[in-house]
Amino acid sequence: MPLGEIVESIPHRGHVLMIVLFSFPMSLPISPPFLGGVFGMVLTFLSFYLVIGRKPWMPHYLHHRPVSYRVLEKTIEKLSWVMRYLEILLKPRLLFMTKDERLWRLHGAFLLFMSVILALPIPMPAPFTNSVAALPIFLTSLGMLERDGRMIITGYFSTLLCIGYYLALILLGKEAFEWVWHYFGW
Repeated sequence: MPLGEIVESIPHRGHVLMIVLFSFPMSLPISPPFLGGVFGMVLTFLSFYLVIGRKPWMPHYLHHRPVSYRVLEKTIEKLSWVMRYLEILLKPRLLFMTKDERLWRLHGAFLLFMSVILALPIPMPAPFTNSVAALPIFLTSLGMLERDGRMIITGYFSTLLCIGYYLALILLGKEAFEWVWHYFGW
């Protein structure tokens, strides 16, 4: 089955699923260094299409690239296993946050803003720089995917962690973080 058909078969929330998949590795506490820019650009691209209300454009060669039945079956099997556990936490709540098209685009604008922050080059490598920017993206897009308004609100509030971390990094510098890191024995 061509990759483009798979993406098109997923309803309106299809590219939110792609945002979830691309933001998850970056939101882990130990994410690959210097990949924030690459993943941030992809997430910016996907979020932009969410804001304008269109499905994301896909290059011709990717759109027609076949995905084998075996790969598709294994992917669906693993995703369904993960989603079973996530559905314990995620439930359709505060549905007004996901039903209105204007709010949907507002969430997309928030994801776009946070994706740009993730894509910004950080001149000094410090722990968790990718994670604190990707966590709000992951939580908000997960809430959008599962129509869970509480998770969307949690995503918005996790931005405070991101802002606090980057402000501390700017004001205190890398040395303060290294001192805390060594103080706690990490």
